[in-house]
Amino acid sequence: MTKIIHISDWHTTAGKFEQELEFSLRSTLPAEPDLVLVTGDMIRNWQPHKSTARWEADRQRNEWLGMMDILNRHYPYAEILAVPGNHDYCHYNIPGIVHGIPGIVHGFDHIDGGNIQIGNHLISGFRGVPFHCGAWQDEYSDRSLDALCDLVDPNTTILMTHAPPYGVLDAVHEGGVTDRGTRIEPRRIGSTSIETLVHNKLPKLKAHVFGHVHESGGNSFVNRGVRYSNAACSLNRSEEHTSEL
Repeated sequence: MTKIIHISDWHTTAGKFEQELEFSLRSTLPAEPDLVLVTGDMIRNWQPHKSTARWEADRQRNEWLGMMDILNRHYPYAEILAVPGNHDYCHYNIPGIVHGIPGIVHGFDHIDGGNIQIGNHLISGFRGVPFHCGAWQDEYSDRSLDALCDLVDPNTTILMTHAPPYGVLDAVHEGGVTDRGTRIEPRRIGSTSIETLVHNKLPKLKAHVFGHVHESGGNSFVNRGVRYSNAACSLNRSEEHTSEL
C-alpha cells in the first residue's frame, strides 16, 4: 500500500511553513508517507510594487530551500517530489546544489516536464495553467498545454500538475439556484488539455494530484480507479485509499 501526502498552494514563507505543517499533521494524523507530492504555489505571492522580478526569484529560491529542508526533516524516509505553480518565479530544482542525476536535490525530485520511476510507479508532471490574464508564470494557450500533455509517458501511474483537469475539482464557485429560480452554472477553470490526457491517454493512471483552484481545495475522490486530489491551501492524505496504488 502506497501512503501519500499531497500539499499545494500554501502561499506562505519558510518561517511559517513548519508551524503550519505541524498543525496540519496533528489535524490529519497521517502515518509515515511513502511519497510527499507538492503541486506548486507554496511560496508567498510576489508583490510587484515592492520588488523586482530578479529579487523575487532569489527570495523564492531561498524560501523553497528552507521548505525543502523542513520537508526532508519531517519525512526522512519519504520520496519528495514537486512541480511549480503559476505564482512560482523560480524553478524548484535549485542550481548549484544538484547532485546525482539532474533534478535530485537532497532527496527531493523536481519533475517539471519529466518523469521518475519510484518502485512500481512512473510519476510524471509539469507546471502551467490555462491562460487567464497574462500576469502570472506559465499561463499557456490550449495548444501549448496540448504539447506538454503529449510529452507525458503513457505508462504514467501518478500524474502531478498544478492545474486541475477541466470539470474535476476546478470550480471557483459551485453555481446553484437564485431566489427567483434562475440556475447559475459552476464556473470552472480547469484545463481541457489535461482533461483529455487523464481520461483518454493514460490507461495505467492511478492518481492525479493538483492544486491551483483554492475554492475546491482539500478534496479528493476516486472515479473509475483513479484518485483525484486537489490539495490547494490544504494537506490531503490518501493512506486509506491507496491499496490499489
